[in-house]
Amino acid sequence: MLRRFGIFVLAAITVSACTSIRDVPLERSDVSKIEGKEIAIVKRPMPDFGAMTADKMAAAGMFGAIGGAIAGAATISAGNSLVRENHIPDPAYEIAEEIAHSMEAKYGAKYAGIGSSVITDDEPSSVSTAYKAVPLALDVKTYNWGFTYFPMSWNTYRVVYHSRLRLIDTNTAVVMAEGGCSRVPEKTDDAPTYDQLIENGASRLKAEIEKAARFCAAQFSAKYLGMSIAGLGDFENQAAKPGVTPVSSDPAGRR
Repeated sequence: MLRRFGIFVLAAITVSACTSIRDVPLERSDVSKIEGKEIAIVKRPMPDFGAMTADKMAAAGMFGAIGGAIAGAATISAGNSLVRENHIPDPAYEIAEEIAHSMEAKYGAKYAGIGSSVITDDEPSSVSTAYKAVPLALDVKTYNWGFTYFPMSWNTYRVVYHSRLRLIDTNTAVVMAEGGCSRVPEKTDDAPTYDQLIENGASRLKAEIEKAARFCAAQFSAKYLGMSIAGLGDFENQAAKPGVTPVSSDPAGRR
């Protein structure tokens, strides 16, 4: 029962992360719209962090839907407390800054920093209106992040991360590039226990989140923006390996 609930919750997280993400690489014809232009990073609210442990899912299994709701709330509450107490930032900003600096080197863009206006919806027009002082807005949004136990090894854990990239022309509210990234590692011999994940100021958890951020920065750059980030070659190669699964995206046309 516990294994079944764990798989169900992980699947639900992954599916929700895929929602409304399209597959839109930057067109060559749009490169000229980037050259010499200022680009700002979109600011978003801190996303909820999920800390799913086997004991919480055991409670869900015992009490059905009500237990599942309680376990879900406990997972988010515990995760948010862990992030807050250990001063763990949203990795979306690290990803976005890596990309922005690479766009400076590759396309001659001018990084203008992280914006002050907090965007809470997913409408390009909202970003365009709030960030109209700069021609380009780089919107990296963390959809889901957290850790969960392995279904066949309840005492060991993995950190999962799902995010979306959008490059928005603020003059027209057109999304010039968009795509998703997902990192869901498979079981390895050095997979941490819960205690190992959170000890020493959650140093192992921070290291796993860093891996996810670097992976997504590399994938977004290579797949959607036609760039490679110096020092992230290994992370670019990981996209084709088992155990690190990219988010499937809707290939619909751009807005």
